[in-house]
Amino acid sequence: MAGLMLRIPMAKIAVLNLLAEMALAQVPLPRQWSRSLFAKPPYRAGVDSTVCYESQPSLFIDGIFSPPTPVGPGVFTAKFSVVSGVRQAIKADRYRGRKVRWSAYLRTEHAGSVWNDDPPGATRIEAVKDTSPGAGLYVMIDSREDTLLYAMTKDRLVGTNNWTRLDMIFDVPLQSALVTIGVFLSGQGKLWATAFAFEEVSPSLPTTFDLNLTRTQIYDYTFAWHKKRLKEYARAPDAPILGIQVGHRVKPDCTLPR
Repeated sequence: MAGLMLRIPMAKIAVLNLLAEMALAQVPLPRQWSRSLFAKPPYRAGVDSTVCYESQPSLFIDGIFSPPTPVGPGVFTAKFSVVSGVRQAIKADRYRGRKVRWSAYLRTEHAGSVWNDDPPGATRIEAVKDTSPGAGLYVMIDSREDTLLYAMTKDRLVGTNNWTRLDMIFDVPLQSALVTIGVFLSGQGKLWATAFAFEEVSPSLPTTFDLNLTRTQIYDYTFAWHKKRLKEYARAPDAPILGIQVGHRVKPDCTLPR
């Protein structure tokens, strides 16, 4: 057996070592982050310590679900079941009646691509700005009576983009209970996000989101979902925890060419 082990080609050993390093570089989502409410496909999400912005590791989403994926003819008409995302929920208490900016740096590869199952076989269709939701930021605000969903459409990222700062400015209603901040990826592709910021801004600044839905307008959003989200209030922190920790076993390595 020992003799057989010694005959393993060095190239194969190098590949195995590289795969092991990649596995260590990608770890599960930090405790404060979770999958988005409508995120149902089997995508991968976690922390990537090799794709960094200014030495900060990133959260990643890899939309790897299988074809075919049905999509509609316009922006945000794809069913929410094809949207991947990560989110963080906080108590709204200290932000009620305030104006807040939620921002992050995003990087994408083929974000928003979809599958067409027309004959003779399934083929990937690259995203275009007119028909794909792509990737971007969103906010959900829950009160006892309703839910608001704010998202970006005009400034979203589609296709392949280097690090780009995105931000949303929104008002937190006085009756708010829970604020959920998140990042979404619709369709296939890859997304990295980091350098998050959540801060109060001047009331004179205009709001910048361009999709605004209430609970009755959100696809497949039920009263049961609403009650479930309100239960998160008890364990939600007072403010977001935005730093990304990769754990003691993994050290950020931003020197790798990506």
